[in-house]
Amino acid sequence: MKKGKGAGNICTYGFSEDQNALLVEYLQIKFNIDCKVSKARKKERIYYYIYIRSSGMKVLRELIAPYLPVSMKYKIGLK
Repeated sequence: MKKGKGAGNICTYGFSEDQNALLVEYLQIKFNIDCKVSKARKKERIYYYIYIRSSGMKVLRELIAPYLPVSMKYKIGLK
């Protein structure tokens, strides 16, 4: 996940746009995580990934923080 102003990305470049949309729908319905499908262009190809807004990152942090090793908490903006 990319850190910056509280938002983040899940790099799901190996999935199609439809597959990413399905994952986004699941995250929104099941966990109430505010996210969307975004796209990036690299070497003339289009890749899709999940962008998590800052409000969604707060929810995600609360969900996964208890399961992260201390050495990895910086990845989600925790010390």
